[in-house]
Amino acid sequence: LLLEPILLERLSGDAERRGWFERAMGDPSALSMSFTLASRKLAVDGLSGTKAAWVDPLSIGGYLLVRAMLLVRGIDPDATFAEQRFAGSYPEALRLVLEREADVCALTAADESREALTVSVAQYASARNANRLEIVACTEPSPNDAIVLGAHVPAAEVDRWRARLLGSELPRI
Repeated sequence: LLLEPILLERLSGDAERRGWFERAMGDPSALSMSFTLASRKLAVDGLSGTKAAWVDPLSIGGYLLVRAMLLVRGIDPDATFAEQRFAGSYPEALRLVLEREADVCALTAADESREALTVSVAQYASARNANRLEIVACTEPSPNDAIVLGAHVPAAEVDRWRARLLGSELPRI
C-alpha cells in the first residue's frame, strides 16, 4: 500500500469530519501485526526466550506499537526476548524471520485479516511467503503518514498546510 501524506484536524472526536476524511482520503490508520513462521505457532504469552527482529527504534509499525502493546499486557520486551535487534527496514526484518534468524517481527497492515497479511508481506517480499507466517498479535490502529496540527494552530496556517499538501480544491473539514 502506498500511502499519501494526510492532514488531520482534530478528527478524533468528530464523527462527521472523520467520515468525510475517510471517504475523501481512505482510512487514515493502520495497525501493526507481529508475525512468526507458521511452524512456530507462538502466542503473545509464549514469547519468552524468542528472538525479535524490529525495523528501527523509531518505527511506529515496526517496533513502537508492538512494544507498547506488550507493555500494556504486562510483558516487558527487554526481559522477555532472548534477543532483540533492529534490522533497519521492513524487508530485512521480514527476511530475518523467513530465514529463521529471528522468531518474530512486526509489519504494518490495514486490518487483522489474512488478506491484509498477504498485502503487507507482498510489499517487502513475495506474497507467497504470507502462508509461511502466522499472526501472533495485532495492535490497535494508529494514524499513518499523518501531519497533525494542534488545536492552537491558527485556521489560516491550517489552510496553508492543506493547500500545500492536498490542494485547495478540497473542502474545509
